[in-house]
Amino acid sequence: MDAGSIILPKYVFRGTSYGFAGNQASILRPCTHTTRNPAKAALFAMRCRLSFDAQPVIYIADTAKLNHLPLIDPNVLSHIEEEYNWEIRPIEFCKYCEGYIELEDLKNVLKQINVNIAGSVTLHNLSERCEQVSVMDNGSIDKLYLQIQKFLKTN
Repeated sequence: MDAGSIILPKYVFRGTSYGFAGNQASILRPCTHTTRNPAKAALFAMRCRLSFDAQPVIYIADTAKLNHLPLIDPNVLSHIEEEYNWEIRPIEFCKYCEGYIELEDLKNVLKQINVNIAGSVTLHNLSERCEQVSVMDNGSIDKLYLQIQKFLKTN
């Protein structure tokens, strides 16, 4: 699927651990999972915090910088996760990102717009937690990005 042939959000977000190269499947295929919803990306970072001994972060990419990358068909939970999958290894995806925000900083920014994602996130409750997060319109995400920029770090 060609990224230039569909309407993409301005930004996509990847909740993960800092420096995580991806699991074996995403490295071999290659595939990087992202979401248009920063709160849902934070949930993925929270889940990573339980699984890996690394700093949970959310990478942020302007999709204009990803237009040359093919999109991969979404998984069965894409409607819940608001997902976009890119044909690139996760460690290489970071090169196209504006930067990353640490999980706790993003949670604080989200609280300012009354989005609270406190609690535990596990592999077993991740989909349920994503369903509890409201869809954000593009204008809300653009405003949120302005707040995120204050905390954005680069590699």
